[in-house]
Amino acid sequence: MLLTSALVVVLFVSPASAHHPEGQISLWVSDIQLESTQDGLRIVASLVERDEGTVAPGFGILVEAENENRQIESQVELLENASAQYEGFIELGSGEWVLIFTAHEGPSSLPVIRSSRQQSVTIDETGILVEDEGSNETALVFAIVVPIVVILVLLIWRSKVLRRDSEGGKPEHRTSTESKVNGQDETTEHTSRPIGETLDEPSCNA
Repeated sequence: MLLTSALVVVLFVSPASAHHPEGQISLWVSDIQLESTQDGLRIVASLVERDEGTVAPGFGILVEAENENRQIESQVELLENASAQYEGFIELGSGEWVLIFTAHEGPSSLPVIRSSRQQSVTIDETGILVEDEGSNETALVFAIVVPIVVILVLLIWRSKVLRRDSEGGKPEHRTSTESKVNGQDETTEHTSRPIGETLDEPSCNA
Protein backbone atom coordinates (compact mmCIF):
# COMPACT_ATOMS: atom_id res chain seq x y z
CA MET A 1 0.00 0.00 0.00
CA LEU A 2 2.86 2.37 0.81
CA LEU A 3 4.53 1.62 -2.52
CA THR A 4 1.31 2.36 -4.42
CA SER A 5 0.94 5.74 -2.70
CA ALA A 6 4.52 6.63 -3.55
CA LEU A 7 3.92 5.80 -7.21
CA VAL A 8 0.80 7.99 -7.26
CA VAL A 9 2.75 10.93 -5.81
CA VAL A 10 5.49 10.55 -8.43
CA LEU A 11 2.99 10.37 -11.27
CA PHE A 12 1.21 13.57 -10.21
CA VAL A 13 4.25 15.71 -9.49
CA SER A 14 4.23 18.80 -11.71
CA PRO A 15 7.00 18.74 -14.40
CA ALA A 16 7.91 22.30 -13.43
CA SER A 17 8.40 21.52 -9.75
CA ALA A 18 10.44 18.46 -10.63
CA HIS A 19 13.29 20.81 -11.64
CA HIS A 20 13.37 22.50 -8.23
CA PRO A 21 14.42 20.44 -5.21
CA GLU A 22 12.61 22.86 -2.91
CA GLY A 23 9.48 22.80 -5.04
CA GLN A 24 9.63 26.50 -5.94
CA ILE A 25 9.06 27.58 -9.52
CA SER A 26 10.67 30.77 -10.79
CA LEU A 27 8.33 32.50 -13.25
CA TRP A 28 9.01 35.23 -15.79
CA VAL A 29 6.64 37.20 -18.04
CA SER A 30 7.69 37.11 -21.71
CA ASP A 31 6.42 37.79 -25.24
CA ILE A 32 4.34 40.83 -24.28
CA GLN A 33 2.02 42.03 -27.05
CA LEU A 34 -0.05 45.21 -26.91
CA GLU A 35 -2.89 46.24 -29.23
CA SER A 36 -5.41 49.08 -29.21
CA THR A 37 -9.04 47.93 -29.45
CA GLN A 38 -12.51 49.33 -28.80
CA ASP A 39 -12.51 47.56 -25.43
CA GLY A 40 -9.24 49.15 -24.37
CA LEU A 41 -5.63 48.07 -24.57
CA ARG A 42 -5.44 44.35 -25.30
CA ILE A 43 -2.56 42.61 -23.54
CA VAL A 44 -1.22 39.18 -24.43
CA ALA A 45 1.74 37.63 -22.63
CA SER A 46 3.34 34.29 -21.82
CA LEU A 47 4.79 32.79 -18.69
CA VAL A 48 8.03 30.82 -18.77
CA GLU A 49 10.00 28.99 -16.16
CA ARG A 50 13.26 30.90 -15.76
CA ASP A 51 15.56 27.94 -15.14
CA GLU A 52 14.30 25.82 -18.02
CA GLY A 53 12.93 28.43 -20.42
CA THR A 54 9.78 26.33 -20.93
CA VAL A 55 6.20 27.59 -21.06
CA ALA A 56 4.54 27.59 -17.65
CA PRO A 57 0.74 27.24 -17.89
CA GLY A 58 -1.59 27.18 -14.94
CA PHE A 59 -0.35 30.29 -13.10
CA GLY A 60 -1.27 33.98 -13.25
CA ILE A 61 -0.18 37.43 -14.46
CA LEU A 62 -1.31 40.65 -12.81
CA VAL A 63 -0.96 43.87 -14.85
CA GLU A 64 -1.02 47.25 -13.09
CA ALA A 65 -1.04 50.63 -14.85
CA GLU A 66 1.04 53.35 -13.19
CA ASN A 67 0.47 56.99 -14.21
CA GLU A 68 2.99 59.81 -14.47
CA ASN A 69 2.67 60.43 -10.72
CA ARG A 70 3.67 56.82 -10.03
CA GLN A 71 0.19 55.96 -8.80
CA ILE A 72 -1.64 52.77 -9.75
CA GLU A 73 -4.86 53.76 -11.50
CA SER A 74 -6.07 50.46 -12.90
CA GLN A 75 -5.20 46.79 -12.98
CA VAL A 76 -6.29 43.59 -14.65
CA GLU A 77 -5.69 39.91 -14.07
CA LEU A 78 -4.81 38.21 -17.35
CA LEU A 79 -6.67 34.97 -18.04
CA GLU A 80 -5.05 31.92 -19.61
CA ASN A 81 -6.38 30.96 -23.03
CA ALA A 82 -6.25 27.70 -24.96
CA SER A 83 -2.81 28.57 -26.38
CA ALA A 84 -1.20 28.69 -22.90
CA GLN A 85 -1.02 32.48 -23.21
CA TYR A 86 -2.48 35.03 -20.83
CA GLU A 87 -4.64 37.87 -22.11
CA GLY A 88 -6.89 40.66 -20.94
CA PHE A 89 -7.98 44.28 -21.50
CA ILE A 90 -7.15 47.42 -19.57
CA GLU A 91 -8.52 50.93 -20.09
CA LEU A 92 -5.99 53.76 -20.14
CA GLY A 93 -6.43 57.47 -20.71
CA SER A 94 -4.14 59.56 -22.85
CA GLY A 95 -0.63 60.14 -21.57
CA GLU A 96 2.44 58.22 -20.45
CA TRP A 97 1.95 54.95 -18.58
CA VAL A 98 4.09 52.25 -17.03
CA LEU A 99 2.66 48.74 -17.14
CA ILE A 100 3.86 46.48 -14.32
CA PHE A 101 3.61 42.76 -15.08
CA THR A 102 3.76 40.47 -12.04
CA ALA A 103 3.99 36.70 -12.42
CA HIS A 104 2.35 34.86 -9.51
CA GLU A 105 0.95 31.48 -8.57
CA GLY A 106 -2.59 32.24 -9.78
CA PRO A 107 -4.89 29.23 -9.45
CA SER A 108 -1.97 26.87 -8.89
CA SER A 109 -1.20 25.49 -5.44
CA LEU A 110 2.50 25.15 -6.25
CA PRO A 111 4.89 27.56 -4.52
CA VAL A 112 6.38 30.06 -6.96
CA ILE A 113 9.02 32.75 -6.95
CA ARG A 114 7.27 35.90 -8.12
CA SER A 115 8.86 38.32 -10.56
CA SER A 116 7.91 41.66 -12.07
CA ARG A 117 8.85 43.59 -15.17
CA GLN A 118 7.82 46.99 -16.52
CA GLN A 119 7.03 48.40 -19.93
CA SER A 120 6.37 52.04 -20.80
CA VAL A 121 3.52 52.90 -23.17
CA THR A 122 2.03 56.08 -24.59
CA ILE A 123 -1.65 56.58 -25.38
CA ASP A 124 -2.65 59.47 -27.64
CA GLU A 125 -5.72 61.68 -27.29
CA THR A 126 -7.83 59.29 -29.36
CA GLY A 127 -7.01 56.36 -27.09
CA ILE A 128 -4.67 54.70 -29.57
CA LEU A 129 -1.39 53.15 -28.54
CA VAL A 130 1.57 55.11 -29.89
CA GLU A 131 4.13 52.76 -31.35
CA ASP A 132 7.75 53.17 -30.32
CA GLU A 133 9.28 54.65 -33.47
CA GLY A 134 12.78 54.90 -32.02
CA SER A 135 13.65 51.27 -32.62
CA ASN A 136 12.03 51.35 -36.06
CA GLU A 137 14.05 54.41 -37.07
CA THR A 138 17.27 52.80 -35.84
CA ALA A 139 16.56 49.64 -37.79
CA LEU A 140 15.77 51.73 -40.89
CA VAL A 141 19.05 53.64 -40.59
CA PHE A 142 21.03 50.42 -40.33
CA ALA A 143 19.14 48.94 -43.26
CA ILE A 144 20.10 51.93 -45.45
CA VAL A 145 23.61 52.80 -44.22
CA VAL A 146 25.13 49.32 -43.95
CA PRO A 147 24.56 48.33 -47.63
CA ILE A 148 25.93 51.72 -48.78
CA VAL A 149 29.10 51.28 -46.71
CA VAL A 150 29.59 47.75 -48.06
CA ILE A 151 29.19 48.96 -51.65
CA LEU A 152 31.68 51.80 -51.13
CA VAL A 153 34.26 49.41 -49.67
CA LEU A 154 33.86 47.06 -52.62
CA LEU A 155 34.21 49.92 -55.11
CA ILE A 156 37.39 51.17 -53.43
CA TRP A 157 38.87 47.69 -53.43
CA ARG A 158 37.92 47.17 -57.08
CA SER A 159 39.48 50.47 -58.15
CA LYS A 160 42.76 49.55 -56.45
CA VAL A 161 42.84 46.21 -58.27
CA LEU A 162 42.18 47.83 -61.64
CA ARG A 163 44.83 50.49 -61.03
CA ARG A 164 47.39 47.86 -60.16
CA ASP A 165 46.56 45.83 -63.28
CA SER A 166 46.76 48.91 -65.52
CA GLU A 167 50.33 49.64 -64.49
CA GLY A 168 51.54 46.90 -66.85
CA GLY A 169 54.54 44.58 -66.60
CA LYS A 170 57.05 44.11 -63.93
CA PRO A 171 59.41 47.00 -63.14
CA GLU A 172 63.03 46.85 -64.07
CA HIS A 173 65.50 45.86 -61.40
CA ARG A 174 68.91 47.41 -61.28
CA THR A 175 71.82 45.79 -59.52
CA SER A 176 75.30 47.08 -59.17
CA THR A 177 78.56 45.27 -58.79
CA GLU A 178 81.81 46.75 -57.68
CA SER A 179 85.14 45.76 -59.09
CA LYS A 180 88.60 47.15 -59.04
CA VAL A 181 90.11 48.24 -62.36
CA ASN A 182 93.66 49.59 -62.37
CA GLY A 183 93.48 49.92 -58.61
CA GLN A 184 90.30 52.06 -58.75
CA ASP A 185 86.85 51.10 -57.65
CA GLU A 186 84.44 50.82 -60.55
CA THR A 187 80.72 50.29 -60.25
CA THR A 188 78.86 48.54 -63.06
CA GLU A 189 75.07 48.61 -63.23
CA HIS A 190 73.21 45.66 -64.65
CA THR A 191 69.63 45.97 -65.77
CA SER A 192 67.37 42.94 -65.72
CA ARG A 193 64.26 42.95 -67.88
CA PRO A 194 61.20 40.74 -67.82
CA ILE A 195 61.41 37.47 -69.74
CA GLY A 196 60.48 37.88 -73.41
CA GLU A 197 61.65 41.46 -73.61
CA THR A 198 64.76 41.97 -75.81
CA LEU A 199 67.16 44.85 -76.06
CA ASP A 200 67.44 46.82 -79.28
CA GLU A 201 70.72 45.85 -80.92
CA PRO A 202 72.64 48.57 -82.68
CA SER A 203 72.82 48.24 -86.46
CA CYS A 204 76.27 47.91 -88.09
CA ASN A 205 76.80 49.87 -91.31
CA ALA A 206 79.39 48.54 -93.71
